[in-house]
Amino acid sequence: MVERGEFVDPSEAIHVFLGIAKDLQKHPDIKLDLLRKQLDEGIAQLDRGEATDGPAFMKELKERMKNHVRTPAAVWKKIEQPKNHKNRNSLPAIVREITPCPY
Repeated sequence: MVERGEFVDPSEAIHVFLGIAKDLQKHPDIKLDLLRKQLDEGIAQLDRGEATDGPAFMKELKERMKNHVRTPAAVWKKIEQPKNHKNRNSLPAIVREITPCPY
């Protein structure tokens, strides 16, 4: 979602997702309703024959991973604003660079 421009950086995405999780804790009925909807969709997929047994899935996944070409991970670097920047209270600018991830 960060790569698609929906969030400025990973920390913003995490902040939003944690906020949603916190809001859901206040409403267990909504949380339970969402879980039931997900279970219903899973059961409907099984009924339509869209399921794969575990060993067959793992075999297919291993084959796909063998042929997968890994793209470098996005690495985020913080760039500090100059001291004489107009709005000192603003967050530092963040830039995304595509570089191989060291870990």
